[in-house]
Amino acid sequence: MTDVLPRDTLVDLDKPAAAVETPFGRFIAEFLESRVAAAALVVLVLLICMAVAAPWITPQNPYHLGSLDIFDSRKPPGAVATAGFTMFLGSDGLGRDLYSAIVAGTVVFALLVQLFINVGMTIGIAPVTGIPLPLVSYGGSSLLTTLILIGLLEAIHVRGRLAGAR
Repeated sequence: MTDVLPRDTLVDLDKPAAAVETPFGRFIAEFLESRVAAAALVVLVLLICMAVAAPWITPQNPYHLGSLDIFDSRKPPGAVATAGFTMFLGSDGLGRDLYSAIVAGTVVFALLVQLFINVGMTIGIAPVTGIPLPLVSYGGSSLLTTLILIGLLEAIHVRGRLAGAR
């Protein structure tokens, strides 16, 4: 004798099973509810990608005189330098890659602005804001971002030294 279940107790295999909510899934859903947090995550991922790809994004240290070549001066955007890398924005009169100079200058400027604002808050000439002091203030995302920016500068510097050694 076979045991046959009533038709109403059978499981319908065509319907998808109900999704089980995990703690990680709940965390992601709550995190992405905030547009500011989602935008900060996108910026952080972009900075990490830039730091990892720095040797390809900024192929020359524009401030290392040994890596400059006078024959690379005033090249148009997209020109190939004598060291073999592409100058995406061209070069100036000294043969410096403009894109590398802009990226390095932006990183240094961002770190200096944070420093000056914090010093101004400390001596009382600037209003108190929530900007962390680079490499000193408590905060994981601020420290991670600062270290990524410093890594980007290091990659530009090392890449410039390697190009100068050729």
